[in-house]
Amino acid sequence: MWMPTFSIIVPVYKTEKYLEKCIDSILKQTYEDFELILVDDGSPDKCPFICDEYKKKDSRIKVLHKKNGGVSSARNQGLCMAMGKYIWFVDSDDYIEPDALQELSDFQQEIGAGLCVFNAKSDEIDRLDDINKFFDQYYFTYELGFEPWNKIYRREIIQKYNLEFDVQETIVEDLLFNIQYYKAIFNTLPVTIVLKKETYYQYVDREGSAMNTALKTRIYQQLRLFDKIEDNLSGKLKEENIAYLFFIHLISGIGQSKQSGLSCFEFSQIDFEKYRNWINKFKLIQNKFWANENASQFGKIRIQLFVWLMKRKKFMLAGKLMGLINC
Repeated sequence: MWMPTFSIIVPVYKTEKYLEKCIDSILKQTYEDFELILVDDGSPDKCPFICDEYKKKDSRIKVLHKKNGGVSSARNQGLCMAMGKYIWFVDSDDYIEPDALQELSDFQQEIGAGLCVFNAKSDEIDRLDDINKFFDQYYFTYELGFEPWNKIYRREIIQKYNLEFDVQETIVEDLLFNIQYYKAIFNTLPVTIVLKKETYYQYVDREGSAMNTALKTRIYQQLRLFDKIEDNLSGKLKEENIAYLFFIHLISGIGQSKQSGLSCFEFSQIDFEKYRNWINKFKLIQNKFWANENASQFGKIRIQLFVWLMKRKKFMLAGKLMGLINC
């Protein structure tokens, strides 16, 4: 049975204008030892036909047609079909550079990284034996990014720990998968982390994509996501780092939801009592928070006042301070 070096998994849904460019960029790779898995997630346009036509032309292409279940469901189906040593998730409206696989293959053969990240801010090779250091140095500083498309994953790790995307989540669903993968690789120490500045992946910012859709429910989704991350990392991360994660999700959720009209009253109805422990720990993380978030003096004062109000259960006023409506 053929065991390619790379399995490239492409979830496909309503991207007929972009799909051929995406597939062509993969098939034109100078490194040819890969399989391309196209997962048609019940796309109602010409995407299913395009996938089938490409499959006829290249034996490395696998196509799966399935009922629409979302990008997480599609990626999971792709993982079930994958045979490669390494996994790369590519979105069907994006494309990759011709030498991407060759350079990534050369690098992995030389280094054997537990985690390889490209399109990064800097070039770096590091060996770590502490997941807390990893979060401090790379996660909280946004060196890694939250998305899966700029990372190469080891399939053996995904299989060993039964990792999959959470089909319940529709926003930053890949973040939870990455968290689980980071936790898994630190079960075997030390871990080699590789960051590369090279832009192997070209992200197409298009109107109507999931990342550009603001919804009032984002605050609830972000907090639900934090609950799952807390459950996953409890006992692994220091409490101050879990508190940091809480504030990332809380403030991101507020920012995303206010664009769609989240009101102060709706904000005040969230059960913040369950998060009181993390709210009370802001002082432990505030200096790190200011540094990583590049907060202005005004921003620092606003967040400090926001936390002060949250501690005192003044949720309506806290929401007003953060720019929510109908206050």
